Amino acid sequence: MLIAAGAFVVWIYSQGGPFEQFGLYVPYIGSLAVLLWTFVIPIFYKGE
Repeated sequence: MLIAAGAFVVWIYSQGGPFEQFGLYVPYIGSLAVLLWTFVIPIFYKGE
């Protein structure tokens, strides 16, 4: 469940949305977060 919640946060940030309005959105950080999440999580979570 934590992995899904983390993925949701990364997805929301990568979309921009309210983060753009508050000046907290940097596009390349969203891209890097998606990339890291995609490749790092399978290292730690092998499934059941």
